[in-house]
Amino acid sequence: MSTRIQQITSSNILKRWLWIVAVTLSFTFAYYVQTEKSLDSVNEKAAISYELMDEIKVSAHEQTIMARSFAVTREVIYQQRFQDVIDIRRGKRANPTYMDKNLFIYDGPIEWIALLKRIGCYSQEELDALQQANVIADRLAQTEAMAMAIAAEHPDFDLDRQRALQMLFDDDYNLLKQNLFQQVDTVIRNLHQRMAFEIKAAEEYARYIRVVVIILSLVFASLTARLYTLWQATLHYQQLYNQLASTQTKLNAFLDNSPALVWIKESTGHLAYINKSFEQHFGVTFQEWQNKTDDEL
Repeated sequence: MSTRIQQITSSNILKRWLWIVAVTLSFTFAYYVQTEKSLDSVNEKAAISYELMDEIKVSAHEQTIMARSFAVTREVIYQQRFQDVIDIRRGKRANPTYMDKNLFIYDGPIEWIALLKRIGCYSQEELDALQQANVIADRLAQTEAMAMAIAAEHPDFDLDRQRALQMLFDDDYNLLKQNLFQQVDTVIRNLHQRMAFEIKAAEEYARYIRVVVIILSLVFASLTARLYTLWQATLHYQQLYNQLASTQTKLNAFLDNSPALVWIKESTGHLAYINKSFEQHFGVTFQEWQNKTDDEL
């Protein structure tokens, strides 16, 4: 009975250990996967951040092209495209590029500066600089709208075209546009340095967790193999014990039913066994004489 209990206990210990190993490795691996996802998120945010900041430069440049093209040709398509660009930046129209890419931060028309805030990776100083760039883009748009209005409404096309183009090519206009690009480029440089540091830190942490997972896997595999070996050895010893116990039981049964008087003493002289014939012959019980010497009897 005790041997059976020992077998069950050994089996339960092994099962419990395997359960602990499985749970620990599962949680560790899940945490590692989470760190890899965090790294991907940082990389994705960095890529989107650069794209969003570049958008204001592309928008301003496209505004200029559309305004100048309209001033030269008076074709309505350029005027419409000019207004579309401004409406997208001001959140009055959806950006088809962002909709096609299915950006996780873009779910419909939203002002450009509000979209920057939504991504959540800019400092307040950087947001202020980008807000200033947005204001400059609006000032450029006002100048461009005035130039297109002059080209569209005045009867003297050649003269009005020259006036409109002069507004779109003069030093004040170019200086304002250059100031916008400088504002954005400064933020891009600062963001690049900070995001590079964050990405490197995330990569190092993910690498550290990866090493921890590998080490834990090797340690658990080694300990599990050793525990399994010990469990197998325990089973072997228990089988030997069962065989010995069975042999002892048979021997006791044989001796108890033998007519001969049988007694066994330890090397110290203490009585270790007497059979039934011995008990009946001397009228004693083994419990009375157990572990006693000849002098004590």
